[in-house]
Amino acid sequence: MQSNWLRFWIYACLLLGVLLFFSQLAGAQTGNNPTGSRQAALGGSSLVLADVWASFNNPARLANLTGISVGLNYENRFMLKDLGFNSIAAAFPVRPGVLALAVRQFGGQFYNETFAGIAFGRKFGSRFTAGVRLDGYHIRLAENYGSRTVVSFAAGFSASLNSNLEFGAALFNPLKVNAAKDYDETLPSVFRAGLAYKIDQDLVVLLEAEKDIRYKPTLRSGIEYRVIDIFALRGGIATNPSSLSFGFGLFLGRFTLDVSTVKHEILGYSPNVAIIWEAK
Repeated sequence: MQSNWLRFWIYACLLLGVLLFFSQLAGAQTGNNPTGSRQAALGGSSLVLADVWASFNNPARLANLTGISVGLNYENRFMLKDLGFNSIAAAFPVRPGVLALAVRQFGGQFYNETFAGIAFGRKFGSRFTAGVRLDGYHIRLAENYGSRTVVSFAAGFSASLNSNLEFGAALFNPLKVNAAKDYDETLPSVFRAGLAYKIDQDLVVLLEAEKDIRYKPTLRSGIEYRVIDIFALRGGIATNPSSLSFGFGLFLGRFTLDVSTVKHEILGYSPNVAIIWEAK
């Protein structure tokens, strides 16, 4: 057990070094928000989780899905109506991997943004998965400011370092695509990398880092404990901005219900709920 923990922290230090290196390649503004209520409860850690929300968070992890899966997610950011995120995703196993569709809508009458992505992930051997996603963004401003649709992509991979340790990384919007007609405003471009260490069958610890070139690195960590077969407790923390999160998951046959909330140090609470249906 002690050697496994030592290995975990060695990989964590390597993760931060890799993050700082790749951040020089990924000029950016703000990150794509991790999607999913389970992910929110874990401090935003999302890269190594294999569920339908991988279509947003890391397309490589889609490869681990074995059946059709559909998810609905709603996040009410800071309890404000105009800061709500509505997300839907569906994944379908196809040869030689898994295909997924992901759609997210954000905003209100003065500003809103719609994201749509087509993602594909597949396995390469027993330990490695990779995935890509084609992205479309439609941005609309109120009154006479008009709207704009732009296209970009994302890519990711994951690797099983041993039976207890998973590593994942993803790059979002690496191209400097202009998101506005009349001024220089590019789509956010972000690099993320993360680890998940399975202490035992029911207890998992996650660590993740994100770098936007204009800001300090964001660090995320979370822990998930499967109390009984149908119930899991989760908690997490994040930096820049500082936040605490907690939540739970209920596993009811083909359905999974995830509920969480995130507390920002200044702006308050952001409740989040998601439901997933899986064909088994």
